[in-house]
Amino acid sequence: MGSGRTSARRVDREKSARPWKRVRPRVGRALCLLFVLGCGVPARPNLESTMPLERAMGAKAAGESNDRRAVPSLVDRLDDEDAAVRMYSILALERITGTRLGYDYAARREQRLAAIRQWRYAIRTGELTVASSQPAADQTRGRTNGWEERVAE
Repeated sequence: MGSGRTSARRVDREKSARPWKRVRPRVGRALCLLFVLGCGVPARPNLESTMPLERAMGAKAAGESNDRRAVPSLVDRLDDEDAAVRMYSILALERITGTRLGYDYAARREQRLAAIRQWRYAIRTGELTVASSQPAADQTRGRTNGWEERVAE
């Protein structure tokens, strides 16, 4: 009877001495991966990157610099698998061209594809114009750096 208690205490001490042993292997691997990725090279803006963060940063950088040459790549990013990339792409396009052409980054894919076809048609036909550097005052509310959602008043 005494040996059962002793072995139970020993098991408890072993568990408390190595708390990481209780972590499920998948969770442990995920945490290690996050640590390794977090310690890597900082993300760089790049619309063609395999990393969503870099694509989103690339879209934002293109919009902030009013880079009209980036418009075709931004239109391609409107069909990105990552919602943040789509959002920053349409905000950049709106800043550069002054329009969204009915695109909503959170809409269903079929609706997004219809709007993307409009964007591609507008590029082919030359219908797009460069937006002024400052939007009309009544088009935005609480705007700090141009990336907040536009609000109709």
